[in-house]
Amino acid sequence: MSARDSSGKADAAPKKGGFAGTAISIVATSAIAAGVAWFSADLLASPPAGNDKAQHAGAKGDDHAKADDKGGDDKRGASGSFVRMEPVVSSMYGAEEVWMRLELGLIMREGERTPGAGMLAEIRDGLIGMLRNTRLTEIEGPSGFLHFREDVHDLVRIRTAGKVKNVTILSLVVE
Repeated sequence: MSARDSSGKADAAPKKGGFAGTAISIVATSAIAAGVAWFSADLLASPPAGNDKAQHAGAKGDDHAKADDKGGDDKRGASGSFVRMEPVVSSMYGAEEVWMRLELGLIMREGERTPGAGMLAEIRDGLIGMLRNTRLTEIEGPSGFLHFREDVHDLVRIRTAGKVKNVTILSLVVE
C-alpha cells in the first residue's frame, strides 16, 4: 500500500529511468532511419538490371539491335520516354472571358513509339473540347483538380489507345 500524508493523498514517488529509456529509443530510431536511408540510396543509385542490349548484340552480332541503339528504323522510345506537348489554350464553359492554358507531358509505355503529329493533334482537339465543356467551379480545390487530372488522363489514354502510361500536368493557368 502507498503511504498517505495527513491530507489523505498518496505520496508521489519520483519516476526513475526516464532519461535512459528516452535515450535508448532515440538511438534505436536513429539507427533504423539510417538503415532505411542507406538502403534507399543504394536502391536509387543502382542502374536498372537488363539494359545491356548493346553488349549482348555485340557478342551475338545482331545487326537489328545495333540499329536500335543508333536510332535506326525503329522509332520506339526508351522505357518511359517523355513527350512534351504544346500548350493548349481555350475558353471555359459558361464565361467567354475565362481562359485556360494547359501544358501536358506524356510518359509513354515501354517500347511504344512516340506519338506522331496526327495523334498529338487528336489529343489537342480532345483537350480543347473538354476545356470548353468544363466550368471553372469544377476544377476548384484539391478534389476538383484531382478529378480534372483523371479526366485528362482518361482522355489521353483513350485517344492514344493505351500507349501513354501517365500524363503529367506541367502547367495550368486560368485567367
